[in-house]
Amino acid sequence: MPFRKCWKSFNGSLRDECLNTNWFLSIEDAQDKLEAWRVDYNEYRPHSSLDNMTPEAFARSMAVEAKKPDWTSPQILTPKRRQ
Repeated sequence: MPFRKCWKSFNGSLRDECLNTNWFLSIEDAQDKLEAWRVDYNEYRPHSSLDNMTPEAFARSMAVEAKKPDWTSPQILTPKRRQ
């Protein structure tokens, strides 16, 4: 299951790069450090599973891709009727 593999990878990264390397002095301190790690992980770090793009860049590229017309779609090939 690819989804399970993805979660295992994420959990391993979170544990190795954040939880095992930081002391959390309070709940607020933990929230701040986890948020900093999350921002780095999602916005700045490229991921090999996403063609070495950051998750943010990958999401943007998918949004752009979704807006492109599908030229084989019947709606595009069929002329619109005037009312």
